Amino acid sequence: QVLALARAWRFESSSGHHCCNFPKCLVIVPSGRIARLTVSTYFDNSTFIELTELTMESANAVCALSALAHEHRLAAFRLLVQAGEGGIAAGTLAEQLDVPASSMSFHFAQLANAGLVTQRRESRSIIYSADYGAMNALMGYLTENCCGGASCADDAAAPLKVKERTA
Repeated sequence: QVLALARAWRFESSSGHHCCNFPKCLVIVPSGRIARLTVSTYFDNSTFIELTELTMESANAVCALSALAHEHRLAAFRLLVQAGEGGIAAGTLAEQLDVPASSMSFHFAQLANAGLVTQRRESRSIIYSADYGAMNALMGYLTENCCGGASCADDAAAPLKVKERTA
């Protein structure tokens, strides 16, 4: 089934070589977990398919959640998720959040240390992008045994209720 799916995504490039529309994508495997499907087609028309299940240990989940447990880091991560794989330049993101660039550097370091963002240099800018695999692994970890197997889709759409702190 995976091979048929991978072949359905192939198209022929202008050079006559086969390429893959989605060289990396996320799929649900029969166990219900999320996996990364990587399809590589080589010049000799051979295809290499790799299916890597994305799992998360509790220590990694704690690290990721603690990185997101800050107002500016959570806002930055949400903007990066919305931006897509292209990402956003660090300075632009700092301006959008109205946070000093030096503070954003610290926050980006925390998100990168947790494995939630990646960075690359383009000319004089550092571009940050959300790591969707890590994000989906965290979501999978949090919902792995959700509702004891019963449907909880109605509850998922409900707004988050936060209890007020009392002094």
